[in-house]
Amino acid sequence: MKGPLVALLALALAASNALAAPRAADDEGMFRPATQVSAATLHHSQSVGVILNETTQAALMHHDAATRTALEAVRSSLQQQFASVQFYASLDKVMGARPDVIVLLKSTSQRGGFVQAQFFDANLTYITQVRSVDAQQAGALQAFDASLKALVADL
Repeated sequence: MKGPLVALLALALAASNALAAPRAADDEGMFRPATQVSAATLHHSQSVGVILNETTQAALMHHDAATRTALEAVRSSLQQQFASVQFYASLDKVMGARPDVIVLLKSTSQRGGFVQAQFFDANLTYITQVRSVDAQQAGALQAFDASLKALVADL
């Protein structure tokens, strides 16, 4: 389950690097409203905890090969940019692990349609996001890599 989740994030982030503040999350009520933006920045030395929204979890439960492949690519991209990357089954588990950055991976369809990766600090305050209209489009992984590299500071 860990591999597919990362690939989907990578493809989603690759397709677009729109960095607009998110609306208050519908299914992630503990996250801070978009009116609060963290002063934190992304760095190579940080640990990252990744969680999936319910739609993305459902796609994995239905053994969607495209979602699994995309998540593997996302995992690879994140691992190249951060010191450690771990996927968690729930918000409670990721909060217990206390990573530096929490990534919420969202998908609105079970077939890899619209995907959004939101980055939060350890206090669940929004940092940035990357969105994709079509996570399965050609070149999505390369675009994700470029977007992620642009977000992560060289320190």
